[in-house]
Amino acid sequence: MPVLSLAPRRSGFGTELLTQTVPYQLRGTTTLTFKPGGLQCTIELPAKELLQ
Repeated sequence: MPVLSLAPRRSGFGTELLTQTVPYQLRGTTTLTFKPGGLQCTIELPAKELLQ
């Protein structure tokens, strides 16, 4: 498995989907952390919004 040393220089469609669409459509937050072993993505969604 390749080891990542840095975050990408540009963001692509997937990154934009996570960082723009999740907050806008789902009122959530997304945190992207680039680690040597790969990407860690944390998505938090408000339960109140999802249950309506």
